[in-house]
Amino acid sequence: EVPVSRKTNLHTTVVLLKLLGIMEFLAINKNIKIEIMNVNAWKKKAGIVSKTRAEQKKESIQLALSRWKPYREILTNNDDVADSLNMGYAFLKFHNYL
Repeated sequence: EVPVSRKTNLHTTVVLLKLLGIMEFLAINKNIKIEIMNVNAWKKKAGIVSKTRAEQKKESIQLALSRWKPYREILTNNDDVADSLNMGYAFLKFHNYL
């Protein structure tokens, strides 16, 4: 989901929407089925159970560190990277690749 509100950094929203568009374009050109997974669904599938966003950030980083050890250096304090890796993990788990 791309956050859009008055509190959201407009530049970040524009970058995320462009990225989403590019990813959809590439997927369609390669005949890859596009699947949108709700935030709560991927977090549950990835094992993130904390209630507050601050706790979820910490939990996401810890889970990603345990699953993706080669990325330790960039994961240590980056919850966005951790979330991205955990989204991928949730997708693979959802489709029984793990």
